[in-house]
Amino acid sequence: MEEFSEELHERYAAVISLRIAFKKLKEGDIDLALHRAEDAVRSLKALQEIKKAN
Repeated sequence: MEEFSEELHERYAAVISLRIAFKKLKEGDIDLALHRAEDAVRSLKALQEIKKAN
């Protein structure tokens, strides 16, 4: 059950980071949009590692 919650956490983290990235990009804040997009990529990579481990 712990692995499931970690997977779910990374999915939500990626989704939220991407939503913020698009919002900031729309507002014209490219630096913050890039930072949030990088956060999303880290979450997706962590999710990929979790799936490989299973």
